[in-house]
Amino acid sequence: MSIFKNNLKNISCALFIVALPACSFVISDDWPLLTADPLWVELEKTKNSDVEAEVINTVVLSDPILSKSPYAATALPLIDVRVMLDKIERDLPYQAHNMAKALDMFDAAGKEDKALYWRGVEIEKSQVNEFRGELLMIKHQIMDNDQAVVERQLTNVLLMKVEEITPDAPNSLDLTLMEQPELSLGSDLFNNQMVVAANPYAAKAGLEILRRGGSAVDAAIAVETTLSLVEPQSSGIGGGAFLLHFDPNKSFAEQLNFYDGRETAPMAATPDHFKSITEIPGNVKLDAVYGGLSVGVPGALAALKMAHEKHGILPWEEVFEPAIKLAEEGFVVSERLEHYITIDQKLKLVPASRDYFYDHKGEPLKAGYLLKNPKQAAVLRRVATEGISAFYTGDIAEKIV
Repeated sequence: MSIFKNNLKNISCALFIVALPACSFVISDDWPLLTADPLWVELEKTKNSDVEAEVINTVVLSDPILSKSPYAATALPLIDVRVMLDKIERDLPYQAHNMAKALDMFDAAGKEDKALYWRGVEIEKSQVNEFRGELLMIKHQIMDNDQAVVERQLTNVLLMKVEEITPDAPNSLDLTLMEQPELSLGSDLFNNQMVVAANPYAAKAGLEILRRGGSAVDAAIAVETTLSLVEPQSSGIGGGAFLLHFDPNKSFAEQLNFYDGRETAPMAATPDHFKSITEIPGNVKLDAVYGGLSVGVPGALAALKMAHEKHGILPWEEVFEPAIKLAEEGFVVSERLEHYITIDQKLKLVPASRDYFYDHKGEPLKAGYLLKNPKQAAVLRRVATEGISAFYTGDIAEKIV
């Protein structure tokens, strides 16, 4: 997610959310749908952890849905449990690394800044708590499954690791100080413009466009095209997107504009496309993942073009310049990108991604490596000069499918 604010004279802002197809080159985030047990939801509403049994029984009997046993409607197939456990086992070391970094920053902070730096630790703890919640849910679901011996053992091991990397707040820490703003209300540090993005390169690209006199949408285009380069696992011109634009200088009916750039299914795709080439429920064969039929028609560029036609100030071609320059000159691979390159073994199966994300020894690129992408620079330059039709039709589109 990227947020762009341009406060040059009157506040306007654009919120751009990008979604890549589930079968994008890097990790897929297909997860089973997890829903809270209805009884838990009902009890949460009471805000009373000491509810008596007779009250609980009354609640259950008043609603047929609540009379079902916990998770009765959300039982997960064992194959989905294995997928979830594999992902947690894979991602937990990365989260432990982030936690260690946050704790190191807290330890190095001065006494007056301890509370603020502990806030960073709490953010990492919230991510770990998501793992804990998923593991506890899995533990409950498989406790009586005779075929889940290995899964139960792995669940318990992962729960112990979660506890090991979760620190307690120091007794000497005044947690109320965490609520203090890091910047005073009188600060003029951001009184002109601000760009918030998932990667520093992208934020700098957006800020560069704002300093040239561009609008929030102009900055959004610069940020998104840069994210497509430096954070391909999460963003890209080959995916879909939403864009929300607010302009207080317009009439009330025209202040808020929404642009839908989500993907649409290819014309030749059918509802049974994946089903017909799936041997095991829950596992899609690679033959289904690669190729034009498995990917939604990208809508991100179309949404950006529509928004630029209505809210853009700088020429369409100019807002692509930061990303094109970075693609040609190179960017430093981040720790996050290194992590996703390392864990996604499927990248080795595709020659194009193998050549791009691995070195000459066949090893995943490491953080700090200067990575150039002249091919993406060429595509962006054509989109900048020829318009989005260069992406949706012609030789670029043919190579995609």
